[in-house]
Amino acid sequence: MTKFAAVSIAVLMLMALFVTSASAATSVNTVEIRSPVFSGARLSDITVEFDYTDFAGFYYDIDDDIGSESLRIDLVTDPRTIQDNGLVYRTTIQNVGYAYDDWTGTYPKMGFLAEEYVPVNDNPDILSKLLLDNDDKYTLRVGQSLDLGEGYAITPKQIDVDGNKVWLELTKDGAFLDDKVLTVTNTDVENSTWNYEEDDVGGEDDVVIMRAHVKEVFQGQVDSLAVIEGLWLMSNDPMVIENDDKFGKLEVTTIGDNYLELKNDGALTLSRNKDIEIAGNMFFKVADSAELRYYPYATYTIAGEGTTPTEPTTPTEPTTPGNVTGPTTPGNVTPGEEIPPTTEVPGEEVPPTNETPEKPTPGFEVIFAVAGLLAVAYLVRRN
Repeated sequence: MTKFAAVSIAVLMLMALFVTSASAATSVNTVEIRSPVFSGARLSDITVEFDYTDFAGFYYDIDDDIGSESLRIDLVTDPRTIQDNGLVYRTTIQNVGYAYDDWTGTYPKMGFLAEEYVPVNDNPDILSKLLLDNDDKYTLRVGQSLDLGEGYAITPKQIDVDGNKVWLELTKDGAFLDDKVLTVTNTDVENSTWNYEEDDVGGEDDVVIMRAHVKEVFQGQVDSLAVIEGLWLMSNDPMVIENDDKFGKLEVTTIGDNYLELKNDGALTLSRNKDIEIAGNMFFKVADSAELRYYPYATYTIAGEGTTPTEPTTPTEPTTPGNVTGPTTPGNVTPGEEIPPTTEVPGEEVPPTNETPEKPTPGFEVIFAVAGLLAVAYLVRRN
């Protein structure tokens, strides 16, 4: 083997490495969730009416066994045409419990075109995205910020361990929104919960945007700590729906007290070997067959696992909803952990200390690259 051939092999191996790394970093997956298959000689032979129990793409809350969406075909022209207003989609508000079980009561939820929403103040035509509903635990020191999503962040400003009090601040995109002093007690969950409200949310006032429950406050290695357990957040930028609004092939025909109904605006023909848009991320897939065979489906895009590694500069919380940012000392402490005494005054903010961030561990790409270069060096030396 010539030196030229050996060098060529090295170049090809390195190019393959770079292509693999780039593909991993930008990997996304599109998944298709379909309903049962419908088939027959013509549309009039097929009864099409299904809801969340038949179609996994529709909203469904398994904990409360609640769903809200349904689809049916009423008017057809054989063999393959759905008449104008013949495709009927309906969704109804349902009340569900919070993920944090110690919160009493419920909140409204509604699926809309295979997506999950919160009807603002129980209005089916004002729909906000549900950003957060969990019972995870987050341990924060004074000055640490917990990213909640859409620019929202919550930060303990002062913690009084002796008085079981915590002063919380809420910001959005770094700008101050509101603050609250909570008295933390295990016997009064509501008194330990901050219900943050905003006005003019889709034209509605006194809208609860966020709920945050502080489970306990305790003394850490260096400063006082607060444990947040129970978070709920919805977007303050809702979608406002009006009669005659169009979503794909569907048009809003009825806005009820607790439901929406949409119908197709214009005839739909289920042509062979076609994907027919319904609305949003929902479609009909039609078989390439003389017999009419089709199913509705919804598509979702999921980001791949291969992301470009970055060196952390602050501690991160490994669970949703986001990263905990703030001073790097002493690190998150689990409640109940034995902690040495400290002379810190409760509530005093502790300045961050410099700490060298951990370097990301090389992945398999680096190992393959090194192995390839060693193999090429061996071939060159041998020749």
